[in-house]
Amino acid sequence: MLTRGSFREKIRQKLSIQVIILGEVVSNIEDFADQLHQSVVTDMAESYFGARKDLESTTAAFYSLVDDLKKTIPSLFQAIARLHALLLDSESKDDFYTALGMVPSDIPDCVVSPEPQGEQPFALTMRGRYIKCVRMAYEDLYCISEEYLNGRYYDNPEQPGRKLRTIHYLRIKALAEHINYRVQRINDDMSTTAILRHVKELDPVQMSKERIMGDVCLMEGCELDMDMCFTPIDFTHLELPEIVELPKPQKVKGCIVQWCKILYASRKEDIATAMSSLYLTD
Repeated sequence: MLTRGSFREKIRQKLSIQVIILGEVVSNIEDFADQLHQSVVTDMAESYFGARKDLESTTAAFYSLVDDLKKTIPSLFQAIARLHALLLDSESKDDFYTALGMVPSDIPDCVVSPEPQGEQPFALTMRGRYIKCVRMAYEDLYCISEEYLNGRYYDNPEQPGRKLRTIHYLRIKALAEHINYRVQRINDDMSTTAILRHVKELDPVQMSKERIMGDVCLMEGCELDMDMCFTPIDFTHLELPEIVELPKPQKVKGCIVQWCKILYASRKEDIATAMSSLYLTD
């Protein structure tokens, strides 16, 4: 039979055991909360820095491709210069492109002098040679501008039977738009202040202390965001000439021939001078 003292002792023991168990549960909960906090912070940091590093790598690769494309610009300008030299002057040049159904301003202005070529193509008359020269110059410009604008397919050395395409203007333009979209997303949705604010919100006690002490401002668009934000690509500063797709040479062959005949009839001497300066031998 239990006495009153022994009964109280048993109650005290049970309560002690429950307190110990409750303490262990609370400790486990606190450990779990700490682990969860650390896991969330780690995930946020990896996402933040990972996205920024990936964008930096993509942007660096983009500018490397731009440098590759710029290597083709001298050939493009030479092709333009050769054709325009044969078209004599700005007025007749505009008339030529208009005759082909084009807008003259769609072709970049010539910024270089044409390099002398080899022999003139064979023809029985001077007019025939001029027509051939203009047709050949236009075909060259068409091929070079097509490669600059849309690229050229070539065999993949690592995968026989497969093709790769050279870097080209339209691809560069699309990449710039894609990078700028990612820049806006990171600047707006993953700003430095937003990430830091979310991290601080996971520790309400510390956040409350910092508010009282007047800690660093974490408002959107503050100086910290301005220092850490990415700058979008300004496509106009890449200095890539704009050019439209030219009509296929076979499609405008008749127009070129007719246009050359008309110009030759009124400017034979000018044409002879232009051809003699453009070709090393007659």
